[in-house]
Formats: sequence, C-alpha cells, structure tokens
Amino acid sequence: MGAADNRYLGFISFAAALPLIEMRCQRNLNIRYDEGELEMSEQYPMSRRSFLKGVVAVAGGLTAQAMVAACTPAPAPNASVAGEAPANQQPAELSFMTWWLPPLVIGTAVENAVNAFNQNHPDIQVQIEPNPGSPDAQLQKWQTLLAAGNPPDMTLMRPHYHSAFASRGAFLQIDELLDGAAEVQREDFWPQTLDRLSWNGKLWGLPAEIWFSFVFLNLDMFKEAGVEFPNDDWTWDDYLNIATQLTSGEGVNRRFGTSSLDPWWVQMVRAWGGEVLDETETSCLVDVSPAPEAIQWTADLINVHKVAPSAENLADQNVSSLFETGRIGMHESANWYLSEAMNKFKGEWGIAPNPIGPNGRQSIVQGANYAIFKQTNYPDAAWTLMLDMSVGNGQQILLKETGIFPTVRTLATLDYLPNYEQRWIDVSLMSAEVARPDHFVPKYVEWSTAARKELDEVWVGRKTAKEAAEAMCPVINEILAAES
Repeated sequence: MGAADNRYLGFISFAAALPLIEMRCQRNLNIRYDEGELEMSEQYPMSRRSFLKGVVAVAGGLTAQAMVAACTPAPAPNASVAGEAPANQQPAELSFMTWWLPPLVIGTAVENAVNAFNQNHPDIQVQIEPNPGSPDAQLQKWQTLLAAGNPPDMTLMRPHYHSAFASRGAFLQIDELLDGAAEVQREDFWPQTLDRLSWNGKLWGLPAEIWFSFVFLNLDMFKEAGVEFPNDDWTWDDYLNIATQLTSGEGVNRRFGTSSLDPWWVQMVRAWGGEVLDETETSCLVDVSPAPEAIQWTADLINVHKVAPSAENLADQNVSSLFETGRIGMHESANWYLSEAMNKFKGEWGIAPNPIGPNGRQSIVQGANYAIFKQTNYPDAAWTLMLDMSVGNGQQILLKETGIFPTVRTLATLDYLPNYEQRWIDVSLMSAEVARPDHFVPKYVEWSTAARKELDEVWVGRKTAKEAAEAMCPVINEILAAES
C-alpha cells in the first residue's frame, strides 16, 4: 500500500545511543529542519518489504519491550504532578516531538497549529522538536532520550509503539485530566480511538487523528475497460471480478486491477469471519478456520489470479505511485492518503467502502497519537497542549489544511473539513461503524514480526496459508505468554 513504511521496533546499543543523548542534552531550542532527513514514510500499515528492514541488535538480545523498560528512568523526585502548578512561574517551555514536519503538508499545518497555540497561550511556549526518519529510527531516539532522563514533554507517537511505552510507565496517565476537561467528553471520541490508547484499564494519550481503511478507485481505468463503478453493497467476489476486468497488458506495461492486499491481512481475516488473536489477546487464532482461507484468498490475488502486483512486479516502485500513474485500478488505503491523491493523481478518482465479506464489512482503524512523557516538569501545560492539538484549535487547523479525519464526531462535517467531499465523509462514517484496530498489545511488534515472517512466504507462493498459520501460532503464543 502507498507510502506504508512502518518498520518494526528497532533495538539499540548504548554505544549507538551516546550521540543522541549528547545531542538531546545540549540541544538548541532554535530548531532548524534538515529537509534531507525528512521521509514520506508515515504512520500507517506496514508493508511486508519494509517491515523486516534494519534492526540493530543490542547485547544480550533484549526484546523491544525490555528495551523500553531499560530506557525508562525513575520519576524526578521534585517534578510537579498533574493538578499542581509548577514552582517556576515563568512561562512553561514545552518541547513537542513530531515526525510531521515540513515539507510535508501536515508538517506545515503542525507548525501553524503550534504557532497559534503559542499566541493564544502566552503562559506556555512550545518548541517543535523534530523526529524525522523511519519509525525504527524514531523509536531509537525516544528510547535514547528516556535513557538520558530527558524526553520531550509531549510527543506524536506511533500507534504500534504506544502500549509498549505505556506498559513500562513512560507516559502520564490522563484519565482524571480527561474526566475533568470541560472542552470534551469521552463519548465525543470515536470509541476505537480511546480503546487503542488504553492499557491495563487506564488511558495513556489522545488521538492526533483517526483514519479508516477503504478503497480508492481509478475511475479512468473503469471507464476505459467499460466496467461499472461499484455500489456500496459490493462483495469481495465482486472485487475480484472487477480486478480481473481491469487487469491488462504484460511486462512493464501491465496494468493491475488491484494493489496487493497483504498489508491488510488482519482486515481480510476478520472479513472472512476469522480472528488473529482471541478476546484476551493472549492466544493466536490465525490457524483456526476461516483465517487461513482469508489469507490464501489474499495471496491468490498475486499468485493465481495475477490481478495484483508481486514484489517482483513492484521492484523498488511504490504501490501508490502505480495507482497515481494509472497502472492500478483499485487501491486499499485510508483517509491519510486523500491529500496524496488530491495532489498526485493525474486523472479522475473516487473512493468506496470496503467490500462485504462472509462476516460483513470490515475496516481497520488507526492513526498517530499524542502522549505526555511522565518526566515532564509541566504536566498541566502539556495537557493543555495535548487537548488543543487533539480536539481544539490545533486539531481544527490540521483538519482545514490536510486530509486527516477528525478525532471527535462533532468535527466530521464539511464545516471543519473543507478539503473533503461529502462522499468522502460518508464513506469514512460507513467505515467507522465497522472499523476495529489491530492488536496493539505491548509486544505487538514481536508477535506481528513472527506473523509476517511466515506470511512473506505465502505472498510469494512458497507456503500455503495453512502451513504458515500452523507455523506462526506456536511462536506467537510463546511471545504473548511471556508478555502476560
């Protein structure tokens, strides 16, 4: 899928961390961006090629969760706690770490939102602290700053890392703060957002955005092939039939009916009526029918029907670029891709809700989050910033300047989404009704890495889905047992 490079949780050695510790401790708050460091890599589902790149081993083979624990110092004895005013009555100087940076459209919007916040809150001044690069590079920086005892006050956090940090006490728990907020109530949020930010019954952050998965359509390809646009009650059988009709040509001139759906394999398992983990998220169910059948159907799009590009077909190309240049007819993505399509697609395009499977329509819900590090000296000021960026003026600036979808229901209208069409809102709301998050348990990276190791063999046709499922579940169960 497009620009999907959420690589798995990296490990770092202390030697590798020293330069970052020194940099953070001596940092100049007059931040300058090095555009050469910025990547278009976003916070969204992980591609099978990028997921297994570049892990840095740490002596003794610490797990990702253990590494987070090692990087979490004890609370500063004199730090103020939520609800108490800091002893220093000077303006609170907050650091806000983010990978949403210029020249990305959303990076410029974040700058505008922070500038507006500073103007509206003279008692709080926020400095943006860049955290560019790949997700595992970002993880390394978070871990390093925690090891130095000097993390940022607030950060934009990748969803698949959130519970690992929360479970080790790195974040400020915000239940009482949210319950006491006059600006917003819990029920204002999409329920999935707070669910994915909770661990052990407590809330450890607020959403920066929310997105739902749905299908982007290359309407020009539909017209050229004489294929009718799908209606909202289409099925996955319809999807395959349309993909077959849209596929044509050979070699470098081949046009594919669909992008590969393997990054969305969890969604496909649920659409068939299967589950990945049980309700307690302690046991793997991928080897239980109909989960293997759903995975096999997904792989067959590539290897049997040949309506989706293989890794060999893609080479070093980005799936989104194939869609944008007219070589893919249907592309599974999400709200975050709307702004990309608006800016890059050369022809006519549209969107449709995901097809209906044997278990009904399914969608994945995800998105970046905000978290306050427990080490902050200004918890009240950091909470004020978080609330503004998640549901207040900062959120509204992001909505007006980008293609993200709002964190709360009341903002899901054209009044707050000038870059949206009503159809896009309708499809998003339709998807929200059925959307579920992935299983972002503290050892998400470990169990999903084990799954993808086996699934990669399925996507290239070296294993059947049943063989891969039977191989992965014992490994995943062992990982989850160690977590509990």
